[in-house]
Amino acid sequence: EIHTQRRVIDFFHDALGYEYLGNWKDRAGNANVETQHAASLREARREKVRQVKQGMMQALLTGRVRLVEAQEEGNL
Repeated sequence: EIHTQRRVIDFFHDALGYEYLGNWKDRAGNANVETQHAASLREARREKVRQVKQGMMQALLTGRVRLVEAQEEGNL
């Protein structure tokens, strides 16, 4: 089992670029979800969504993108 765990750690580190923070088995306050990390990930996602919305609005305001009215069902 330890060998398999090491292979999984190596895969996440080498192939996916994750940083291994060590074994936290005996760490005080150990939890499945690290709230401070989860909060920073949520904030990063909110910022990304804000930037996308801002870019979409800019494209509409400059006329680079135009909205087309939906056609009536009978005229499709």
